[in-house]
Order: sequence, then structure tokens, then C-alpha cells
Amino acid sequence: RPEDVGLPPIEQYHGEPQSLISEEEITEPVPEGSWKLIREVLATPNVWLLAIAYFPIKLSRYSLYFWGPMYVKESLGTDAFSSAMTAAWMPIGGMVGVIATGYISDKLFNSRRAPVAILSLLATAGIMLVGLAQIHDIWMMRGFFFLVGVFLYGPDSLLSATAAIDFGTKRGAGAATGFVNGVGSFGAVLGGYLPGVMTSEDNWSGFFTISLVGILVSAAVLTPLWRTLPPSHTTD
Repeated sequence: RPEDVGLPPIEQYHGEPQSLISEEEITEPVPEGSWKLIREVLATPNVWLLAIAYFPIKLSRYSLYFWGPMYVKESLGTDAFSSAMTAAWMPIGGMVGVIATGYISDKLFNSRRAPVAILSLLATAGIMLVGLAQIHDIWMMRGFFFLVGVFLYGPDSLLSATAAIDFGTKRGAGAATGFVNGVGSFGAVLGGYLPGVMTSEDNWSGFFTISLVGILVSAAVLTPLWRTLPPSHTTD
């Protein structure tokens, strides 16, 4: 290894993100997957912020995923197949959103993930207000789901993967990503359950209220990370 002959680690030489664990605190290399490393990751405030913010994003996304077709059916009177295909515009928009948010965060925000995620979430919240007002045109409904996918899937991808790796680079990346996604999974479970409790056949306000509140909470939690750079960019 380069370190064995007095050279810097290859990651440092190429300017790649370094571990979130400070070298001064470690006298010996911490084995990957060790409990000590996991404890260090879980003691990182930024990782907790990502996990807390990801919980309502996952809840909102899965609420729409599970209950979207039913909403379309009740609003437009379409059959099951047409309703499902209309709601499928959300993941189609999601493919666009994931690529766009990753590119924008790298090129325009110097790899800061929080600003792009927050702005996307606020845009999603605005679109949710349209859902609260009810939609009765099939093309407006398709556009609604497409735009929700564009602006919701991007933050989902940034928080569950890119940002988690940013704040848990090298040795801690797997633990940070697993923790953030694990917390988000609880949101996914609630996303399949809560809308059924808060929704009636002729009133879908509870359905959108859950998603709207969750999205705004997530944006608020991410606010302290607005100016936070990944480790490799902090000295630029």
C-alpha cells in the first residue's frame, strides 16, 4: 500500500472523500464492518439528519406508490388498469428527477446535496396542493404524477445514497447508507398504512395531507445542511 512507504492514501492523492472518522481519534485502522466503526458513524450528527429527513420522504413516496392508483380510480372513474398506468407516470418522472438532481448538485452546487433536495421538496409540496384541490382530467392527472416523480425521487436518491456516502465515505459509507435506508424503511411501512386510515371514498385530503406534511418536515430537517460540503470539498 502507498501508506507502507510513506505516501498518502490513494483516495487522498486523488482528492476523494476521506473517512468521517478523524485520524487523531484512531490509533489503529478500524476494520470495516466493526461495531466501533458503526458506533462512530451513528455518532455523526449529519448522518442522523439525513436519516430523519429520509423517513418522511419515504413515507410520502410510498403513500403515493400504494394509494395513487386508488386515488386515480376514485377521482376519474377509470378501471384498475388505466388507474395503475396513470399513477405509473410517477416513477417515469422519477427517472428524470434522479438524473437531474444528481447532475445539478454536482455542477451547480459544488456537490452540496441539501440545497437541491430542499428546493425539490418545496416544489413537490406545491404540486401536492394541486392534489388537494382534486383533479378530474386524465392528462392533468398524468402530469401531476409525473411532476411529483421528478421532484420527489431526486431527494430520495440523494439522501439514501449519494449524501449518505458523502458523510460516511471510505470505511463508513456502508454503515451510513444502511442506517439512513433502514430508518427510511419504517416510513415506507407507514406509507402503506396511514393513508388507508385517513382517507375516505369521497375525501382524499388526508392522503395528501400526510405527504405534504412529511415533505415539509423533511425540507426543514435538511436546512442545517444547506452549506455543508462533502469532506473532499471542504478545503477547496
